[in-house]
Amino acid sequence: KLFLARRAIALRASELFICSFNSRTITYKGQFKPDQLFEYYLDLRSEQCMAYLAVVHSRFSTNSFPSWNRAHPFRRIAHNGEINTLEGNRNQVRAREALMTEAQAFGDMTIEKFFPVDEDIGSDSALLDNVVELLLAAGNRDLAEVIMMVVPEAWQNAEHMEPEKRAFYKY
Repeated sequence: KLFLARRAIALRASELFICSFNSRTITYKGQFKPDQLFEYYLDLRSEQCMAYLAVVHSRFSTNSFPSWNRAHPFRRIAHNGEINTLEGNRNQVRAREALMTEAQAFGDMTIEKFFPVDEDIGSDSALLDNVVELLLAAGNRDLAEVIMMVVPEAWQNAEHMEPEKRAFYKY
């Protein structure tokens, strides 16, 4: 339900960015230097703040001017690489939206209300994060399977790969 609420808000208010609508994860986002983190988010200095894992991403822009909408969302993944097939990936996602009309995972709500999956905020990692978030929210795949779907290993020429795994990647 939190996923549906976040998507509905994101599609109607593009100037608003919701870092996380997750009952188990807190996501902070800001444009500052790493040494300013604890000065900006005072709750992180509290002794009551306990975490099992923390990921900090410092983006030092090399080919574009830093902007809020290009900062990685990190809702479901922490990806810090260039995806060189961004436009092709966007086209693939748009083409598959037409196949998602029968999804039962979101109850009475029609999934088309949450299209486009690509919020077109300019970041390759944001698109990947949106796809992972959607596939996880559908509820019938775990994170490992979703990652195998969206970032498959090189399987076409892997001679010793099990037939079931090859069929998974081919699918």
